[in-house]
Amino acid sequence: MRILVVSGGSSEEREISKRTSSAVYDALKNGGHQVTLFDPALVSPLIEDVNGYFSSSAAEQFSALNFITAVATLDKNNYDIAFIGLHGHNGEDGVIQSLLDLKQIPYTGSGVMASALSMDKHIAKSVMQSVAGIDVPRGFCISSSDTSTDILKSVDMITRYPVVVKPNDQGSTVGLTICTKPEELHPAFDLAGQFSSKVLFEEFIPGRELTVGVVDEWELPVVEIKPKHDLYDYECKYTKGMTDYFCPADLPEALSAKIIDAGIKVFHALGCKGYGRADFRLTPEGRFACLEMNSLPGMTATSLLPKMAEAKGYSFLNLIEQIIKVSLR
Repeated sequence: MRILVVSGGSSEEREISKRTSSAVYDALKNGGHQVTLFDPALVSPLIEDVNGYFSSSAAEQFSALNFITAVATLDKNNYDIAFIGLHGHNGEDGVIQSLLDLKQIPYTGSGVMASALSMDKHIAKSVMQSVAGIDVPRGFCISSSDTSTDILKSVDMITRYPVVVKPNDQGSTVGLTICTKPEELHPAFDLAGQFSSKVLFEEFIPGRELTVGVVDEWELPVVEIKPKHDLYDYECKYTKGMTDYFCPADLPEALSAKIIDAGIKVFHALGCKGYGRADFRLTPEGRFACLEMNSLPGMTATSLLPKMAEAKGYSFLNLIEQIIKVSLR
């Protein structure tokens, strides 16, 4: 197949996107596909020196403003599908999806609306709860420029301590703080506001970190995540050896089935297509709550979806080709 791998982008997760795209590009190339590398945040978006692009540590000049011009240069007759390897703003939120729609180029994963909905953590949780009947953390969301809301009072009334404060539409724990006392709230609010126009406050749910992968036509196991740090933070997510993964998770069969079912329900409630990954917390008392739906899960060497596929006997190439297959359907 003729596949356009969309890499990089302009978000805070640009480097993670390049790791995802590198793994996908190599697998597809080795699998005999005709692969083109494309970074819409660059002035020259079609990458000819692939090795140099992935290996370079030099500072890059990139911009979200290049996206429209870059996608406009694409010829839909040259590609069977675009594999979107972007993460964060302009990648997971429906922007690149809308531009590819205008060019009539098929792409992997969810469409514009489901991507935008999944990216907005606060609204997504409302849909999970009201449409799918899935438990979610209590919380509230305010503008990062809001000076009128009494944050301390709202936390006391709605979430209590500890409280998680994070950007409403970022991933990879960018800008996230867990606050245990009132004096930590405003610095955490200011930090999160650097990365988003809205800041989310939600209850911290103690217990085990679990995740459920959804790939159409496949049944995947629950994974338990045990980071070396107290929080499954950026370092633990993307540094080998900083997290232990248990796949499948050591859970009673009935509970595992319930969590998998919840992940699938969230996936469909948000209108996602092709593939995704739902993250959960499980308390010692047996409560499990969905934290978020990732409409474009990472595909790096430490990513979770490939671990789930491997546990079921699927290679990384099998996984990528299945994602392409169901996305083209």
